[in-house]
Amino acid sequence: MVKRAISLHHALVQLDGMPKVSYTWQKPVHSDKLIVIPETFGTGEHGTRPTRCTTGAKTFWIFPSDDPSEGREFSVTQLINMDFAAAKLAGGTMADLVATIGKGSDTGEVDTDGDGTDMPIDAAQAVFSQAINWFSKKENLANYRRIVADKKNADRNDWIENIGDLYLMLQPEFERVKMAYNAIKANKTDEAEGEAEKAVA
Repeated sequence: MVKRAISLHHALVQLDGMPKVSYTWQKPVHSDKLIVIPETFGTGEHGTRPTRCTTGAKTFWIFPSDDPSEGREFSVTQLINMDFAAAKLAGGTMADLVATIGKGSDTGEVDTDGDGTDMPIDAAQAVFSQAINWFSKKENLANYRRIVADKKNADRNDWIENIGDLYLMLQPEFERVKMAYNAIKANKTDEAEGEAEKAVA
C-alpha cells in the first residue's frame, strides 16, 4: 500500500507537469461511499474546503485542460501505469497520455482499486488465482499463520475475518461444482502420470 501511494504521488506530480492535461478527484455517487482528503496535507484536519472523493474503482477524472467534458475515468493502477515521459515526447496531449497505458499491460498487475464489488469477472478470476498462488508458497503461508497466532498483531482480526467470510461464501459454491472439480483434478493427475511415463521411456 505504501509503495502504491508513493507511485501515485509521483504520477500526480508528473501529471501536474503536463499543461495540456488536467485531473480532478471523482466525486462520490453515494454519500456513504467516500473518503475525505484534508485541505492541507499532513495537518490531520479537514479544513474549510475538504475534498470528498469516491472510494470506487475509478478515482480520477483526467481531461484535456481546454475541455473537461472530454475526460475519462481512471483508476489508481491505470494512472501509475502511464508513461508520462513518452506522452510528453509525443506532444503531451490527453490522447498521447492514454496511448501509453497499454504499454504497461504486460506487468501482470491487477486493478484492485475500490472495494472489489464492481470488479470485472476476468479480473476477479485473476485475483483468485493470485491468492491461491500466494497461499501455495510455504513462506507466505508461514507468515499468514504467524500473524493469526499473534493476538497483538494489528492485522490478525482482518485476516481471520477474511478467511472466515471467504470460506462461508465459497463452501456452498464448491458443493455445486465438487464432482466437476474432482474430475478436473483426476484428469490432470492422469495427464501428469502419462507425461512421466513418456519421460521414463
